[in-house]
Amino acid sequence: MPPPAGTPTVLNTVGDHIRAARLAQGIEQKALASFFSTSKETIWNWENNRSNPAIHQGEKVIRFLGYNPFPTPSTFAERLASFRRVQGLRVKDAARLAGVDPCSWTSWENGEHAITRRYEEKINAFLTNVCSF
Repeated sequence: MPPPAGTPTVLNTVGDHIRAARLAQGIEQKALASFFSTSKETIWNWENNRSNPAIHQGEKVIRFLGYNPFPTPSTFAERLASFRRVQGLRVKDAARLAGVDPCSWTSWENGEHAITRRYEEKINAFLTNVCSF
């Protein structure tokens, strides 16, 4: 049986993954918006690659798809963002769990400030113990 009309043939973006899964499951955008606690327009924007799900929506994206569609992190900043995305956490919650200041976490994740060796070891140990990338 061919895929439903409108299904992306190549899954290049998170929006492509979401659209393909939604159509394969026969779910309307309005119902998916309810699952994500967002609007139908937001789902449309994701599926049409106008915007991406917020980091704190990442855990729900993974739960909906049944797999992680996000790129594998290659930098320290990407590891921080990926951890929050997979866990569905906001900065303040991730920082609290890691035992660091939220402003520091934000500056490291955004690449605004270099992390000291002491904190890098602490964060790497934390990320290793909580999840693997």
